[in-house]
This record gives sequence, structure tokens and C-alpha cells, in this order.
Amino acid sequence: MATFMNSFTWNQAPNEEFDSLMPLEQENVRKLMAEGKLLHLFVAEDNSGGWAVHSGATLEEVLALVETMPLRKFMTINIKQLADM
Repeated sequence: MATFMNSFTWNQAPNEEFDSLMPLEQENVRKLMAEGKLLHLFVAEDNSGGWAVHSGATLEEVLALVETMPLRKFMTINIKQLADM
């Protein structure tokens, strides 16, 4: 398995829809973490975006996981594979 970093920003200000999806987002994060597909999640102090570290076989697999996130439509994503050190 490879490790990938998703550096994301919110592409619009939070609104009622964003707020209503947050519990589903948190549930999905817990599920992906339990499955070992999401290793770490960090949110910027100013809540402008964050960083998610994923485990996956390919970039396509990780992209498919990110697409399952309820808040995906509010995200601008940038996913890069991390080098093994």
C-alpha cells in the first residue's frame, strides 16, 4: 500500500447544507480510519481547509475514497503520493 496526502481547501463558506452534512462526514471519517484507509486528518486552525493522509493501492483508489466524503463538493483537493523514506 502507498501513502497519499490530500491537501484540501473549502471552495465556499460553510452554510446550512455544509453544517447538516458534518455529522455524516464525521461518521465517514471514523469508518475510513477504522478500515485503515484514512490514517490522519488535520484541520487548519482557521478552518480554511486541511490535510488528510490516506493509505491506498493507487491514486485512483484514494480519489474514489475522497469522492465518498459527504463534504466533497465543498472541497478543492490536491492529492499527491508520498515518498517512502
